Amino acid sequence: MIDFKPVACPDLKNPEAPNKYRASITNSKEIGVDKISSMISNSCTLNKTDVLAVLSSLSLIVPEMLSLGHTVNLGNLGSFQLTLSSDTKDKAEDISVDAIKNARIRFRPGASMKRNLGELNFRKVE
Repeated sequence: MIDFKPVACPDLKNPEAPNKYRASITNSKEIGVDKISSMISNSCTLNKTDVLAVLSSLSLIVPEMLSLGHTVNLGNLGSFQLTLSSDTKDKAEDISVDAIKNARIRFRPGASMKRNLGELNFRKVE
């Protein structure tokens, strides 16, 4: 069960306008790599130290592969890919390295993750 509450959102373009509201998760807690590795080791034959080593390696390999322009597909978990934000130009030949503003990492959840997240239950709290 995911608890949420309404949160006021002021209109930044018109500070005089009345607030609008959006839903915000209230019980959001961070789960660290230590807890995740314990949970994984409890569900397979690997010990916690081995799982920590794999997760540590993954955290090094994913950025390395992204920096080479690769999409990193982790199966049912999903995939990571770089996207670029750049200036627009009238002609293709005018696009150069200088036009690139920044690169972002995009995560796309896998099919089973999307399916599992489609079955969430919500409860409004005050």
